[in-house]
Amino acid sequence: MEAAFISLLINKLGEITVGQAHSRCSQLLLQHTTPPLDQIHARVERITNEFKVMQAFLEGSNWSTAAATNKPLEAWIEQVREVAFKIEDIIDEYLYLVGRQRERTWKSCLTAPSDFCFNLAKAWRGIDSRLEKLETDLSELTSRRDRYGLTINGNDDDRAKNSETNNTHHYRAYSPMLTDEDDLVGIEVNKSKLLSWLTNADTCRKMTAIAVWGMGGHGKTTLVSNVYRNNTVKSHFDCQVWVTVSQTYSALEELLGIMIQEIFKGKKEPVPNGITTMQRLELFDIIKESLQQKRYIIVLDDVWHVDLCNDISRAFVDSNNGSRLIITTRMHEVARMANDEHIIKLQQLDEKDAWILFCKKAFQRGNSRDCPKELEDYTGRILNKCQGSPLAIVAVGSLLSFKEKSETEWKKVHDRLHWELENNPALDKVKNILNLSFNDLPYYLKNCFVYCSIFPEDYLIKRKKLIRLWVAEGFMTTRSSGKSMEEEADDYLAELVDRSMLQVVKRNGFGRLKAFRMHDVVREVTLAISRKAKFCMILDGSQSVLDNQTRRVSIKTNDESLDLSTSLSRLCSLIAFSTSVFRNRAVLISFKMLRVLELQNLRIHSLPNEVSALFNLHYLGLKETGIKQLPNHIQKLQSLQTLDLRYSRIRKLPRGVTQLKKLRHLFGTRIEIEFGGSTIAGCVPTLEGSWQCKNLQTLKEVFGNKKLVQRLGDMKEIRTLGVTGVNLTNCPQFCTSLTKMRNLRCLRLTLFGNEDEQFTFEMLNSPPPLLQKLDLNFNLGRLFEGKMPTFICSCAELTHVSLSGTQLIENPLPSLGQLHKLVALTLRDNAYEGHKLHFKTGWFLNLKRLYLGGLKNLSKILIEEGAMASLYKLYMEDLPELRMVPSGIEFLTHLQKLTLCVMSGELVGKLRKDYVNEEERRRIRHIPIVTII
Repeated sequence: MEAAFISLLINKLGEITVGQAHSRCSQLLLQHTTPPLDQIHARVERITNEFKVMQAFLEGSNWSTAAATNKPLEAWIEQVREVAFKIEDIIDEYLYLVGRQRERTWKSCLTAPSDFCFNLAKAWRGIDSRLEKLETDLSELTSRRDRYGLTINGNDDDRAKNSETNNTHHYRAYSPMLTDEDDLVGIEVNKSKLLSWLTNADTCRKMTAIAVWGMGGHGKTTLVSNVYRNNTVKSHFDCQVWVTVSQTYSALEELLGIMIQEIFKGKKEPVPNGITTMQRLELFDIIKESLQQKRYIIVLDDVWHVDLCNDISRAFVDSNNGSRLIITTRMHEVARMANDEHIIKLQQLDEKDAWILFCKKAFQRGNSRDCPKELEDYTGRILNKCQGSPLAIVAVGSLLSFKEKSETEWKKVHDRLHWELENNPALDKVKNILNLSFNDLPYYLKNCFVYCSIFPEDYLIKRKKLIRLWVAEGFMTTRSSGKSMEEEADDYLAELVDRSMLQVVKRNGFGRLKAFRMHDVVREVTLAISRKAKFCMILDGSQSVLDNQTRRVSIKTNDESLDLSTSLSRLCSLIAFSTSVFRNRAVLISFKMLRVLELQNLRIHSLPNEVSALFNLHYLGLKETGIKQLPNHIQKLQSLQTLDLRYSRIRKLPRGVTQLKKLRHLFGTRIEIEFGGSTIAGCVPTLEGSWQCKNLQTLKEVFGNKKLVQRLGDMKEIRTLGVTGVNLTNCPQFCTSLTKMRNLRCLRLTLFGNEDEQFTFEMLNSPPPLLQKLDLNFNLGRLFEGKMPTFICSCAELTHVSLSGTQLIENPLPSLGQLHKLVALTLRDNAYEGHKLHFKTGWFLNLKRLYLGGLKNLSKILIEEGAMASLYKLYMEDLPELRMVPSGIEFLTHLQKLTLCVMSGELVGKLRKDYVNEEERRRIRHIPIVTII
């Protein structure tokens, strides 16, 4: 964890030594600051080099395991962390000062001294003095490490002992007799599938790779070993080899040597001499010769890296006789080495199987394995925490088998599960297996993953919000050119999912992750890592003392008297997940290094104006609070990236918002932006109506007044735009601005007009080429001549289209049906005034969701065979003239959900079981879920 933090710190230090040193502002400062800025840069460079060595030292091995038994090493790492935190704060202050000086005309400042210049010079001297002391501290830390001989791996004997204990660096032959039969619950379906794939040599003679993948502790090895030991499998194959690969491998030759030993052990022949000194090619030849013309099964258990599969594939011969290779892994990337039809993704146990497995373990020492009535409540609660993980269920159940069978005792275990995971040796296996996954994470993912534990237990984490928080925290490091920080964060998240570290709950229409959870047991283990690294403190009302070194606080308590200590001076993030009353608002200004302030749902009605002095603030979240206005001088928050005001009471933004140059995401609920020049001391005066937010990517939902519409064209980086209140007068200008927004992906537009006004989009002759989502709403007014806007048909990337109140006379389906990437279509609230919708063959081939609602004249829906072939969900609401289910609905063979809401009594009556004619019911029998509301 420390190595991951130091890596981010080095990147920040690089901003000073590279980015700042070459700026014009810095060149002036080099000549005139006291101390000279080049002196500060020299210190930063020396500190950076020292941290690079420390990073290499900490990344060289799993130091956390060593530190657990090496108290001097643990104390030294704690001191490194302390210095690193202090330096991070100084860097943030440095970057702020440089930013302030850029806002001044330095030549005039230097020729006409002022209090402002004097204060800045004083600040520079303070930074230099603190850096000097910390540079000395770092040097002393290095000397202390060498003086006491602190190492991570220790001596050779210790290394050998650790490798035997942890099995993280060596291959092992496997003994299938070690599997506990009591652990075999809920594997029947996958066991049958695996047996079929292994023994179908008559239909699949080609050597086939099979992958079983999933989260650590989900039973991959248990499943495969049970099948491996099956008598049918034993008699089917001439040769069986099992090798546990484990987390890393340093020499392919070692793996090949173990395979040779297992092959010859199976043949009951002596192992060839000298295999430990043979070259790789010689080992390959021995394996190939031994497997030639044999039907073999080889299991590579716990594979972590694709490279291994590529390296070892040369050893496998295909004699076209039904040989099989099985890979178990936590990594989706590794599992993809097999064909899709031969991949098994292990899911968590369902509630019934989880209960059975738990009872087998928890009551194994009694006469009955049934759960006593008085323990059922806490058994359910404990299983909720285990969330279907066989490893966690077996471990916690085994722990409870030694406990008194009383509600009091089981309540203790439930309430103190996090303590048990950290301190009870009976749960070490759970902790160690989950820590393997964490330790294997590259440094750039560790902070991101631990950050997910900030969210409450069972919390549904939204992808987009998490990405904005990661970016605000400074976790993103550009690994490939041309990508935004948000796109990099998206890649990070996908990698965590592929590594089975997070549980996907929702995906959007085109498969992208939308929401996920962190497994409860994984979260408990991760929180232990977080606490030790001072990464975050969870404030749930149980704390008697707050650690003043902690960097982040997550508020979970609903205590009416919520209070925070002003001693948390190093706090960089404050995130609320409660609805409590936030009384001590003034304490916020004492957190001078704050980067993230997320107060969503807190009962707070105002912010102190001093919040605008939080120069390091990157994220300000006031969603669903009672706040009515932003602090004065908000333009001072020049580091602000995200401003979330949704469902607050703020309806008008001060003109200072338009001067936030680093702002990337602005959310509101029908808010109006005031334009005007800045007149605040310390900021460069700006022209009336100027717009400085050139990096803005998200802007929603804002009122489309004349000034905003005129300036939308300057927002070249906008990806998501939501504008309400565009009228007939400024609609042409709005269209012109849209043609300049070449990065726009999502557009939500609400137009205001009179009943007789007709809107046209003729000026939108070159729409944004990357547009994926379009939501077009009319609040009175209508489309010109009731025709579909031509620009929609030219947006080939559209996946979601929603039309509301458009009052189309022309049938929209011929145009929309040609959008081949469309997965969701909504027509509602008089979007179409016709009587019939006809879905023809070949139209909407990728459409998955169709919503039709509030179409008052619609009386007939026709669906031809071959139309909407992928439709999954059909929702129809308030269609008073529709008297029968859509004709041809029986052709929608993939339809899983049909919902009819507030439909005509005649239609609903035809679908009742007691209705004489079964024709309507017969046509929807193939749909698994039919809901009538």
